Amino acid sequence: MKKEFDEEKFVGDFIDKWSATFVPRRSTQKATAGAYTPKYMANEDCAGRGPDGRFRLGGQICYPTENFARWLATRVSMVKGRKPSQADQSRGGAYE
Repeated sequence: MKKEFDEEKFVGDFIDKWSATFVPRRSTQKATAGAYTPKYMANEDCAGRGPDGRFRLGGQICYPTENFARWLATRVSMVKGRKPSQADQSRGGAYE
């Protein structure tokens, strides 16, 4: 069975789990489980590749939560399962 990435579900789940209406840039590492640091986000913004709608609040750059989630969803790619190695086969490993 091939799994497809559901962008709308991803965005909805992110919005539901992130309790605020915005994501401060300094919290992007937490919001992405370490995948994107604040420095990386600043570089993406500078290059014009960051989430739309960023704004400054009390000296902090922030992103609207939905825009951040949609930007993040554009960076998701599904990884196909790997073929089992001989070691996996000898141990009876079940990889797709």
